[in-house]
Amino acid sequence: MTIKQELISELDKIVSHTSEQTIFRRRSNEYLYVGLAWVYLWWVRANKIDGFLEEQYTKYQITGHSNDGEEKFTRLLRLTWRLDWADESKATLQQWSLALRKIHTEYTSNSNAYKTNAQEKLVQFIVASGGLRTLIGADKYYIDTNAEVAPKSKSKGGRTAD
Repeated sequence: MTIKQELISELDKIVSHTSEQTIFRRRSNEYLYVGLAWVYLWWVRANKIDGFLEEQYTKYQITGHSNDGEEKFTRLLRLTWRLDWADESKATLQQWSLALRKIHTEYTSNSNAYKTNAQEKLVQFIVASGGLRTLIGADKYYIDTNAEVAPKSKSKGGRTAD
């Protein structure tokens, strides 16, 4: 076998591997979206039972800061996914917490749309938003064609000449 033939054979294997990985990544994202929607809807039900969530947080020694009544969802994520601030899951907690806040805003502002098949519809909301990173505004490569572009400063460092 010539070097070119070896490279072509290896390229075919790489393409097969990366195609499979792409399928796994898509499935993984979908699985995550289903999980987040499920966790959120569980929280909606659990939050209606006075003191229940606090009991669970205490039981699993999950503490957090009050945010003037606004749910941050980090404690919920720590409860349901068993994540911890002390390890590498900090960024995950922050991103998923932001995602749950966006889901909460969507769910509460369009509650009639979620009376049936709520979990499936919330998953579709995440997908239609462009995925988690776009949903939370963390995807710097996402281009919002409706956004106005601020004019660039003509001076160095954005400072004006005084």
